[in-house]
Amino acid sequence: MGDGSLTATSGRRSHEARRARRLVGRRVPELTLSDARGTRRDPVSDAAWTIIYCYPGAYASSDAYPVGWGEIPGATGCTLESTTFRDRFDDFVRLGAQVVGVSTEHPEEQAAFAAKARLPFPLLSDQELQLAAALRLPTFRADGSDRLKRLTLIVAAGREIRHVLYPVPDPLGSVDDALRLLERFQRPRPHGETAPESAKSA
Repeated sequence: MGDGSLTATSGRRSHEARRARRLVGRRVPELTLSDARGTRRDPVSDAAWTIIYCYPGAYASSDAYPVGWGEIPGATGCTLESTTFRDRFDDFVRLGAQVVGVSTEHPEEQAAFAAKARLPFPLLSDQELQLAAALRLPTFRADGSDRLKRLTLIVAAGREIRHVLYPVPDPLGSVDDALRLLERFQRPRPHGETAPESAKSA
């Protein structure tokens, strides 16, 4: 589901990016992933909106990162992305959204990171690649494990994917992008006016 290169991102005009954009309008299949406590949970929440941000990996201590992690394009920034979602969490709740982080790390690794970063939202483990396979999400392989490339899904009630942010060259900026898109989707439109083109695809 990746292009075979050791990178956690890709170009905007790449085959991966086009495939990711085609997820708009699809439904997230009903499946369960393990949370940090090992409990199986649906990645789509009961809220009106769910922001699912996929990330390569984030760890509680610097020595837990795989060797050479910082040299992989797009791999770094997961801690910053997660803590920015944490700091803006109330803004997402105000807009009727729940935030969910997904990586292929083991639940115990996610639990340690979530506790250190004081995350108010769940992290779910796709170590069996259920979500990745179901949606054909872009992945790469590092340190002997398959990893999700950085990607954000904006999912409406009914499990419909309304927008895909991919690639994500700026982990911090992508949080603000997700907030702006939520605000745009909820803004009343004059009768007969369709959604702006940028709201239909990434």
